[in-house]
Amino acid sequence: MRTKIIILTSVLMLAFISTSCLYYMRSGPEVCLEGSGNVVREARNVPFFTKVELRGQGNIYLSQANQHELTLEVEDNLMEIIETYVQNNVLIIEHPQYSCLNNKKPINYYITMNDIEKLAVSGIGNIFGEQRIDTQKLDILLSGSSTVNLMLEARNLRTIISGVGDIRLKGRADVHEFVASGYGNLKAFEFITHNTKIVISGAGDVEAYADENLNVTISGSGDVFYKGGADVQSTISGSGIVQKTH
Repeated sequence: MRTKIIILTSVLMLAFISTSCLYYMRSGPEVCLEGSGNVVREARNVPFFTKVELRGQGNIYLSQANQHELTLEVEDNLMEIIETYVQNNVLIIEHPQYSCLNNKKPINYYITMNDIEKLAVSGIGNIFGEQRIDTQKLDILLSGSSTVNLMLEARNLRTIISGVGDIRLKGRADVHEFVASGYGNLKAFEFITHNTKIVISGAGDVEAYADENLNVTISGSGDVFYKGGADVQSTISGSGIVQKTH
């Protein structure tokens, strides 16, 4: 049963990522805009924000500093239709005029911010940390198809994958909660925590480090490999294992 689930979700993941066009669930006809191939850069003025939500596609390169900055690096005709604005302290990036972008070159967003409270991707996108990020509380929410690669120092971290996601973490946190209701992998042997909670109701594999408490619930299909001397509590009603590794 587990093999069937993994194969099915892997096929869905490949089909979702490999497409050159990004489609959204919107009313009306779907219209694709093809990139010109001519890449330009544009700095945009943005007010204060503590959260980022990518509703389109592209790569976010995240830096932490006292200022708030946003620079786009994208093909010139796509630049014109990408909207960026701040609403309730959330920097939103989207292109609502077109349901599909067929870009020839990578779409890159360079974001600098101070307090980082939430990072969300509901389209097809990647988030890369340009440096270590320090934060008290951070939510990472992936409901599209996403890869996240970050080095963090956090008190509380919550990562939720309801689409297709791959999260790679380094650093430290007091508490980490990881939830995969879609297809999600977590590679965090180098992310040292005191307490980690893992809930897999979809499919995915997890590598985690906890030195005090590790609580695992698997009702879907997934394996959890862990390091550290944590006390382990596990509930498995689906298909999976919880195993210490060195």
